[in-house]
Amino acid sequence: MHIRIQPLILLLLFGFPSTASADCNDKVRELLSGFWLSGPFHYVKQEWNINFVRQTAGKIAPGVGKHQTVRVSNGLTSGETIYIGGNSWKNDSLGWEGPFGTSWSYSIGMPEDFYLVKNATCGEAVEHQFTNLIKYSYTPTQLSEKSDKNNERHTIYEDQESGRIVRFERDGNWAEFIKMVVSFRFDQSIRIVPPSVDPVTRKDNSIRVFNQAVRESDDNCRESVIKLLQFSQNSIPFTFEITGLPLSGISSISGKFVSPRAVNYKFHGVQNHGGGTETTILGNLVWFRNVEGNWSKPNQISQLKLNLLDNDLLQLAPTSEIHIGFARCLDHQPAGSSKLKTYEYDRYFDNERGRLPIGKVLMHVEVATGYPIRFEIQVYDGNIAWVETRKYYPKLQMERPVPTAK
Repeated sequence: MHIRIQPLILLLLFGFPSTASADCNDKVRELLSGFWLSGPFHYVKQEWNINFVRQTAGKIAPGVGKHQTVRVSNGLTSGETIYIGGNSWKNDSLGWEGPFGTSWSYSIGMPEDFYLVKNATCGEAVEHQFTNLIKYSYTPTQLSEKSDKNNERHTIYEDQESGRIVRFERDGNWAEFIKMVVSFRFDQSIRIVPPSVDPVTRKDNSIRVFNQAVRESDDNCRESVIKLLQFSQNSIPFTFEITGLPLSGISSISGKFVSPRAVNYKFHGVQNHGGGTETTILGNLVWFRNVEGNWSKPNQISQLKLNLLDNDLLQLAPTSEIHIGFARCLDHQPAGSSKLKTYEYDRYFDNERGRLPIGKVLMHVEVATGYPIRFEIQVYDGNIAWVETRKYYPKLQMERPVPTAK
């Protein structure tokens, strides 16, 4: 997206190079204040830093609402979202859901008029997509602190014919800073209204998508995946370690599993985030140990929570809520390994919203024993979210915790 500077037009218009002045600061403030009074508009936004690249498109009717039509972050596409008042509606391609109580803002990633403006430079004439624009750069300053906003530099482009801002850029001078370019096209026909919500059709769509994924699977591989997961729940006991979990303050989880219904796991990490705590489940009884090392008395745990625990914490046999969709056998091996067979599969979870995908898994099976020894749980852009590794011990047993006397 190239913008060409035209020095001749610049000189004809202004007769001098770009300058910084109080008048220029006032002009920028005038443009920023008028932006949100210019009517409904379409926008296309690009954001990036050293960690991600994100593209977003949508439309906004100031004072009414916002419709985000598409968002792609590191190759992962999210669905539509409509914001009106304190509510939002979401559509992940299966159908609209909502309304949900939501706190949101029009101005995030847009030209903002609630900052003080300083060090503005005005007067640079440019041409972009056969449109004559005027470029203004400035430093946004916090109203409360009267200090530069994280050393940011903002740039806006005014359409010479309409006097509206049609492009916004944000820049910073450190690697983690989220840089941004946003283009605007004003359209008085835009209307933001609540969508039609049909939960029955949405559920039907989710089953249709799941069935299509099953049809596209390698039948033999999918059957092998289901049998291996069933085997892992009824196999010899194993210890496990889970790393990379997206849990604040938790570095890993370790524990052991003894068929059919005995599991122990410990959280490692910051204490006020759960680090140092431990849980043991035997049948439908559960014990908790706090950071001081004190065990609770046993409590009942529901079958639903047991099923969720199995499939949130460990990759065990599918339940009535968990289903295997697409599956295939892979030829590649993890780095440094030549004795593992790898399977890829998608997991789906049933709830009131339908049958929804909850993640892609790579299961590595030791060829010599037939035991699954490593699971890589992925998000749908291919990045590993967390990893479960196992070691099997035929004589491993589960101890019944002794509640701490008070």
